[in-house]
Amino acid sequence: MARGDEFLVDQLRFWNAEIYPVMVDGVLEEWVDYSLPRMVREFGSDEPFSVISNFSQATFSVLETPGGFTDPSRFYAGFFTKSSREDVEFFGEMLEAFLGMDEEEVMALLAADAIRALRQISGGVPSSGKERRAEDEVLIAAVRGLGLGVDVMAGEKRVYVLLRGEGGSGREDDRDWSAYVLCGWTFSWNGTLVERKVYRKEEKRFVRARGERGEREQVDVHLSGEEAWEKAVGLGLNAVTLGVVRRVLDSGLFRLDTISLSRERGTALYFD
Repeated sequence: MARGDEFLVDQLRFWNAEIYPVMVDGVLEEWVDYSLPRMVREFGSDEPFSVISNFSQATFSVLETPGGFTDPSRFYAGFFTKSSREDVEFFGEMLEAFLGMDEEEVMALLAADAIRALRQISGGVPSSGKERRAEDEVLIAAVRGLGLGVDVMAGEKRVYVLLRGEGGSGREDDRDWSAYVLCGWTFSWNGTLVERKVYRKEEKRFVRARGERGEREQVDVHLSGEEAWEKAVGLGLNAVTLGVVRRVLDSGLFRLDTISLSRERGTALYFD
């Protein structure tokens, strides 16, 4: 097993048994197996790690909605890649089974949205001379990360693609935040598109996401033990949510990685 695999297995075993069963989809299990050995910083620098720091890993999250409902059934796994046709093609195969949609249909949807997102950032769409690339070629050329996730209680599946435009200096070790965009899609369990989201980094430890169901502000905290607990208590969460957080932290298997705040969606705590 790759370094860290056994630790994630322990995390999954704990979360499924003590918090909420999240590994309920065989396709997601296959995706985790594929992602695990790729959850590394592949570029020899902080790029793109510094842009979306928690992308290339597995995370478990607890959401408290504005109405006070606690949802501890959220899981995500993803990894960085570098314009890899093999990774993108495998991703397409996974999506067909994961969402129950035709592979060409779902990849066309993702590629079209990716092009729109890339046109909004510095440098725009990666090009080949003056020729306009086909949509799938644009996706392959720009992709820097791939991820899948679930929210079991909400009956939703999540898809994520990290993209790099032609902004900045163009060097692979360039950490120009304006050159990156993270696209996210939420689908219902039966494959119906529920929401599109676009994530942009605005400060070193701050990411803003805008979607059709509201805006999110994500802040990296990277806290463990009592520091993580004190941070969670300070958010004004209800007793049920805090009870889940306490059990997670007491396991000794997790740190509090990121906090997401949204007036429309609520407060989410991401653990890795």
